[in-house]
Amino acid sequence: MKSYSRSILIFMMILPWLTLPFIKKREFKKFLPSAIFMSVFTKLLNIAAYKRNWWYFYTSIHPKVKGETAFIIGPYFIASFWVLKLAYGKLKKYMVLNAILHVLFAFPGIAFLKWAGIGRLGRINNVQLIGILLVRAVLLYGFQVITDAYRKRKNVFRKYF
Repeated sequence: MKSYSRSILIFMMILPWLTLPFIKKREFKKFLPSAIFMSVFTKLLNIAAYKRNWWYFYTSIHPKVKGETAFIIGPYFIASFWVLKLAYGKLKKYMVLNAILHVLFAFPGIAFLKWAGIGRLGRINNVQLIGILLVRAVLLYGFQVITDAYRKRKNVFRKYF
């Protein structure tokens, strides 16, 4: 672990939250369930990944908190809002945007994490990581579609009750 890796991890966790004021309150409420779902799913995925040695985190924000938690409550959580805000309702645009972000994370992003002493890939390679991230993207979009359908249905029932 490098002396500055913990500081970089904390910075990476806090920086995305500074963009939250640019998301409208209505959009925040609309996409919050999906962002929470994706955070919980990612945490469960990370538990499985640790058992299978898919990736390793050397640095943590606190000794009792695993390193990937900073990514879950930082970039992953906020990125869920931004990607849905920018491309929800346009599946092709959504998938292209996600593919670009995932390629950027899998190649220069992972290289940076390794250089900074934060973590590295284990038994999977960068292309397999992109596949995992794209599956997560499809789940995020699908969960948002289901959430929207539920809200519309709920509003229809309110008229009658």
